[in-house]
Amino acid sequence: MDKQLVFAAGLLLTQAGFAAGLPPKNERNRELSEIVFQNYPARALAAGEQGAVFFTVELDKAGRPMSCEVIHGSGHPLLDEETCNLIVQHAVFSSARDASGRAIKEKAEGVVNWTIPGHEPVPVTPVLVEAKGKPENSSARRV
Repeated sequence: MDKQLVFAAGLLLTQAGFAAGLPPKNERNRELSEIVFQNYPARALAAGEQGAVFFTVELDKAGRPMSCEVIHGSGHPLLDEETCNLIVQHAVFSSARDASGRAIKEKAEGVVNWTIPGHEPVPVTPVLVEAKGKPENSSARRV
């Protein structure tokens, strides 16, 4: 699980794992930040909800997200639910390779730090998502 993706609405940080050939980092950060903000759940935004959502994502051989699951929630179910939807629909990863150079499936992990523009980012501290308190839609699959 060496690939990681870190989002923050208003500020987007990326680490190793994005596909080559993407626009320059500043442009990519701006585009992805806009995607996150455009998908900020309206009720969560109106309520001032912010927080970090930790997830794992299963990638196919081409590096496309096939499924995602929240492993530590933000404490706000709307943000937790939207996180995996964003990852499955918009995230781009480079494909993993085995020692022979063949593309392989992989699991990756990351965090979306939902931050309302103009506010300081919330410190990234995981909240364990328990089975009984887990949001109904805390996972997503590509169809």
